[in-house]
Amino acid sequence: MKRISRNWTEYNESLSQEPDAQIEDTEWAAPLKSLIPGKIDAILEVGCSNGRYLTNLDRVVHAKELVGLDLVSCKTPEKMHFVQGDGMRLPFKDGAFDFVYSMGVLEHFKRDDRETLIKEQSRVLKSGGIVMILMPNCTLGSLRFAKTKTLDLFREFHHMAYTPSQIRDELRRNGIEVLVERFMGSSVHIGKLNLSAPARPTRYRVFSDEYVIMGKRMGGA
Repeated sequence: MKRISRNWTEYNESLSQEPDAQIEDTEWAAPLKSLIPGKIDAILEVGCSNGRYLTNLDRVVHAKELVGLDLVSCKTPEKMHFVQGDGMRLPFKDGAFDFVYSMGVLEHFKRDDRETLIKEQSRVLKSGGIVMILMPNCTLGSLRFAKTKTLDLFREFHHMAYTPSQIRDELRRNGIEVLVERFMGSSVHIGKLNLSAPARPTRYRVFSDEYVIMGKRMGGA
C-alpha cells in the first residue's frame, strides 16, 4: 500500500490543473447540466486526484462548496476543500451532498469493495441528489484488468472492468433511480503477456468503452 500511495502521489502531482478535455464539451456535460440546472450547496468528488475536474466543474454545475476526497494527499487549488480519506468509509454525515461523483475510480477495486463504494456514495447523498459514475467498461466477459494469469494490464492499480448492468443494479439496490446511461468512445489499455518464455513479453492492447451513468437518490436522507 505504501508503494501504491507513493506512486499515486507522484502521479497526481504531475498532472496539469486543466482536464484532458474542456469539461463543457464532454459527452456527460449536457445531461448533467439538465439534471442540476440551478446552484446547489455542496459537491463531493470521490478520488479527486489534484482537483483538476472538481475545480473546473463550475463550467457545468454551480455549487457553494467543492469537496474532494482522495486516499493520498496532494496539493489542490484553494477553491476546493481537500479531505484525505477512504472512499469505503466516507467521513461525512448522511445526506451531506447534493451531487456526488467519481471518475475512473471503481476499476481500482474488487467487487465487494466496489459495492461498499457505491453504498457510501449513496449514503452521503441528499434525497433527490444526483450521483455520477464514469468508468471503463468491458462488456465482453467483464475482462479482469489485473491479477490474471496472462494479462498484467495496470500492474497493481486496476482490478476489474465492470459492465454497465453491474453498476446499474448496485445503484438501484442503494436507492438510486438510474436516469442517464451513455457510452463515451473508447480507451486503449496496454498490457504484457506474463509468461516465462519468450524472454521479451508480447505486448497486447485491450479496448474498452468509457461509460457514464447518472442517477437520483430516492427517499432516505
